[in-house]
Amino acid sequence: MKAYNKKSERSGSWHSLIPLIFLVAVVPLIVFCKVITLKGASYAFWVGSKQNYDFFSYNKMVWILISTVAAIATLIIRMLSGKLKIKKIWLYIPMGVYSFFVIISALLSKYKDVSLIGFTDRYEGMFVILSYIIVMFITINMVENEKHVKVLLYALLASATVMGILGVFQYFNMDIFQTAFGKSLILPSKYKNLADKIKFTLGPRTVYGTLYHYNYMGSYMAMLTPLAFVLFIYSKNRKMKIAFGAIALLMAFNLFACRSRAGIVGGSFALLMFVIVSWKAVMRQWKILIAAVLGVVVIFIGANAVTNGGIATRIGSIFWDIERNDNLQATHGIKDIVVGSNSIKIMDTSAILTAKVSGQELHFEDDKGNVLHAQIKNGEITLKDEKYSKYKFYMEKQKGYNVLRMVIENDKMDFAVTPEGFKYIAGNGVLVDPKPVEKFGFEGREKMGSSRAYIWSRSLPLLKHTIVAGYGPDTFAIYFPQYDYIGKLKAYGTASIIVDKPHNLYLQNAINTGVFSLISLLVLFIGYFVSSVKAYFNNKFENFYSIAGLAIFTAICGYLGAGFFNDSVVSVAPVFWVLLGLGTAINLKLVGDGSLH
Repeated sequence: MKAYNKKSERSGSWHSLIPLIFLVAVVPLIVFCKVITLKGASYAFWVGSKQNYDFFSYNKMVWILISTVAAIATLIIRMLSGKLKIKKIWLYIPMGVYSFFVIISALLSKYKDVSLIGFTDRYEGMFVILSYIIVMFITINMVENEKHVKVLLYALLASATVMGILGVFQYFNMDIFQTAFGKSLILPSKYKNLADKIKFTLGPRTVYGTLYHYNYMGSYMAMLTPLAFVLFIYSKNRKMKIAFGAIALLMAFNLFACRSRAGIVGGSFALLMFVIVSWKAVMRQWKILIAAVLGVVVIFIGANAVTNGGIATRIGSIFWDIERNDNLQATHGIKDIVVGSNSIKIMDTSAILTAKVSGQELHFEDDKGNVLHAQIKNGEITLKDEKYSKYKFYMEKQKGYNVLRMVIENDKMDFAVTPEGFKYIAGNGVLVDPKPVEKFGFEGREKMGSSRAYIWSRSLPLLKHTIVAGYGPDTFAIYFPQYDYIGKLKAYGTASIIVDKPHNLYLQNAINTGVFSLISLLVLFIGYFVSSVKAYFNNKFENFYSIAGLAIFTAICGYLGAGFFNDSVVSVAPVFWVLLGLGTAINLKLVGDGSLH
């Protein structure tokens, strides 16, 4: 292992890191309304009104770009003044290759407006993705001493503390963004009259901080919990140890309270890597480790008690999903629906029902072809046979054509009755012909992992078209088979939902920017992983760099572990890429094996 000389370090001012500090500390906390008029592909493939009220993504995207430009300017100024030299490391190769395929995928994309700026409610287009790589590059080269590392980490922890406190209030049904004061902070003055109409419909006790969704809170806390935990374990300063311990417990509370199974998986993977890489040093800190574990257990028990066991049930469902084979069908027991030219055949777990149209006449048949007795009352069609009591049908006029509406308990699905036969009705009112849907794997288990299995089974066939170049950054929602209304009904219990992300960081890149881009990204991650193992395996953690480096390594593992079930989003990704750059800079100090010759 390479020893570093603290006295020989440059004593560059931390002020040059202000754009990076802004990215990790301020950008994740931004919540402010931006009213966007949707057009082009953003509207054509969106379910909803033409005006979108975005609180969590658009403004974060704008400030990511501004911060990146400011960071580039700072880097250039320091280089021209002779105060900074670019470090020569081989990791630039996968970073450059990944950037190349991102650009190629965007330029070749059929939907350049989305590829460059991003899809509705996400805004992670080419410019933002390239910003991530640029930010990592700048972090590697701008971080020169311990002060720089501390400033970035402490700014991140301060921001995470604010995030955690917001999460605690949300958990106890005191969401600041649902108060008059909170709404006044996130609404432009000309929209203040909408304050009473704003409601974030995520349900009670939903912990999302400022990150839009509890799953993204899970990815964030999968990084911050192990980061603060490691700093607490190895910190030698008593006051700092107390501060790190308090933050670690706050982060752990939010990790459990947000109930993101992806976050739990990521946090567990980070903990596993922490133990494997530093087990000898950990054993020397066994008293502190036991105290930390007990603290986390107390936090878990308390938070779980408030929800009457809801957190434990949510975590346990990770394993139940894997074990269950027979009860992962749709909520209403729907196994399949086959739409023909003049018939709709509905197959559920107990019976088969066929709706047929002949001219203007509608009738229903059982699995043997017998006509079922139907009764009509106030436009509602029901069947007398008890086997079909959960179904209700309506015939009505919409935009000049007849519509057969099928209602199963509280969910509905509309079919247009046209001279060419039955057609689906998309969320924007467009008629869609029934057509086969390509799928791979997870047959009969579509609901596994909160219906992630459904998304993956429909996403995997897309990969054969994205080997070299992807469809374009953030275009997943456009190319996912949104016309798979039957599959959606089976997986979600509703056909009207839009699937705008694959719930997998790696699949997301393979589809949007290509399989080759994913390979280059994996080379980058593996390169950092290998250098980290070299730096921290058998390390005694007696200096700040090794402690901070290990903390960042576990945070990176947490994010990448959660990435198997979550996507990259503008709310969380900037923190990850700055940490990846920071971790790389520290590894160069400790092992120095990344040089390009």
